[in-house]
Amino acid sequence: MCAIPVAITIVSQVVSRMVASVLPGEAVRESAFTIRRATEPDQSAIAALVRGERLNPVDLDWRRFVVAADPTGLLGAVQIRLHADHSRELGSLVVREDARGRGLASRLLDALLAPVPTRVFMITGASFMAHYERWGFRPIATGLAPAPIRRNYYLGQILGGALSLLSARRPRRLAILQRHPQRLRDAKSFALAFR
Repeated sequence: MCAIPVAITIVSQVVSRMVASVLPGEAVRESAFTIRRATEPDQSAIAALVRGERLNPVDLDWRRFVVAADPTGLLGAVQIRLHADHSRELGSLVVREDARGRGLASRLLDALLAPVPTRVFMITGASFMAHYERWGFRPIATGLAPAPIRRNYYLGQILGGALSLLSARRPRRLAILQRHPQRLRDAKSFALAFR
């Protein structure tokens, strides 16, 4: 038996338990939409959302996603990938175009990141870095990221750049961000002490 499928199964089970702790029991209802853990029937809608925004279409397992939905279907989705080296990567953050401007992305991130006690990495367009400071994300040098994060970063730069050039668009510069929940809690405690 090959070790890779076993590792993927174990990683998938760990992430499923992690996502299950995100929204235990009831879904969170927000004006006309619900934030909840994804279910198996959501898989094709998640893939369509991610592919529609030209995000990384690899490793889209519904068990790792938190989604926003309303009666029309999925409005948005986000996941945390757990790599074989145990690094966690926030990925596939997407909101349907007609649902933007309602705070869905922020609520999805709040729901996904609140219970995560370990550091999380993400790859985003360099122009969006400041947006993620609210959740404790800070830019780091590429060489400081774990190997799976660096691999996704380089693939994004190379493949995304090639696709941009083919479609006559300017390639986006990417950045790797890292979140340390303990540092975020320490900073909040420090700020509260000096109010």
